[in-house]
Amino acid sequence: MMWPITLMTVDIRKEFRRLHGMELTSCRLIGNLIENDPPEAMRARLKEHLRDTQWQVKLVKSCAELLGETGKESLQLPMQDLWGTCSGFGALLAYKKFEISNYQSALVVARKTGICEIADICQELLDCEKSFSSWLQKQVFKNAWIPTASPKYLAV
Repeated sequence: MMWPITLMTVDIRKEFRRLHGMELTSCRLIGNLIENDPPEAMRARLKEHLRDTQWQVKLVKSCAELLGETGKESLQLPMQDLWGTCSGFGALLAYKKFEISNYQSALVVARKTGICEIADICQELLDCEKSFSSWLQKQVFKNAWIPTASPKYLAV
């Protein structure tokens, strides 16, 4: 069942321009982490996800074009704002959670409006982000720095 266009509260074309900008920002965040010389095992996975994210940029742009949104600049999040001040794997994990929530919303809208092709693409993008986020979360917690307690505080 399709929603009547008059009941739409979301401009889905603008939403996909924003998703496109979100993926461009993700490319920059991942690129910054790769430049910071992470351990080799993490570097390889980051490079793989950077290639996936570059593929996602193209896929989201094609969704925007399918919706008739051509020639318009993507709505990017400025790097100097929140994400530019944060660095490290924790910040990337938070950003990936942000992406997941955005793709979940886009998926719901695409399904409710009956745009099956775009819903399928959103599901594929969502699955990709969830997979990377799961791996990243394990890395963040495995490599978490926990300060040691001073012996004077341990004595009873």
